[in-house]
Amino acid sequence: MLSEAEERVKAVEKNRMRNILSVICFLLFSCSSAFSINEVESSLLVHKATTQIDDQLYIGINFKIAPDWHIYWKYPGDAGLPTRVKWDTPKGVTVSELLWPAPETFSQNESMVGYGYSNETVLLAKVTIPEGQSIGNISGQVNWLGCSKSLCVPGKSTLTIPVSDLINPKEQNSKDLSFWIKQLPQAEHGEVFTEEIKVTRSGVNSSANLVLTWQIAPLKVEWYPELGQFLALKDLKIINKDTTTILAFDLEHLSGSKAEILNSTAVAHFNNGDKRSFNLPIDLVN
Repeated sequence: MLSEAEERVKAVEKNRMRNILSVICFLLFSCSSAFSINEVESSLLVHKATTQIDDQLYIGINFKIAPDWHIYWKYPGDAGLPTRVKWDTPKGVTVSELLWPAPETFSQNESMVGYGYSNETVLLAKVTIPEGQSIGNISGQVNWLGCSKSLCVPGKSTLTIPVSDLINPKEQNSKDLSFWIKQLPQAEHGEVFTEEIKVTRSGVNSSANLVLTWQIAPLKVEWYPELGQFLALKDLKIINKDTTTILAFDLEHLSGSKAEILNSTAVAHFNNGDKRSFNLPIDLVN
């Protein structure tokens, strides 16, 4: 059993290692031309709905990932780099921040956990085009880190699509992305579950206890926190019993932390094979 001081040292060292690994990954990006590998392929698609979900115009970066490889979520976990895109658009055209489907968990070694995607995923964005605008291109500079159990390789691509193709999608660069849109975490969850959240703080440590009460009992519940640079997670416990999920964990606020909200995603798997994900922000102050 580790003492409180030893636990704190362990959390700080783990966070330091995460930062060191992220710097190494950044340096790898800067010399990615030294690598040539096709374990991750990317393309830009326009959402062409066969059944209407909403009135939004979506584009999606489609990643096809080789077996036993993965890329990273917006918070990569204990090591790695988040997938990034920088958009260049004609005047008046806007593209939202990336919209992320719920990730999966993978083990990076005995003690490090990563969050990301394997096989295939689509990272979405909403596009707004002024009425009458049909000239110019939308371009995205995409960077990712592809990893297997033994190797990580940075990748990048420049993806371009004419604005006119968003207005009148062409067969070669359009696809019904409804499946991926439905994988996005939902902001409203009152009809699926209710939550009770209690957070207490003592010095640099916070303890959180969440009780989720589901309308229908899930088979499994996963939880993905966006810890960032200044929070260290300790002693996570997820207990499922019938229609109740108890989520308990400790946080250490590392030097420089001003975190007031911990954003996270809860993912529930149900008997019928359905998987649903929800935004679950946690107030660390009140």
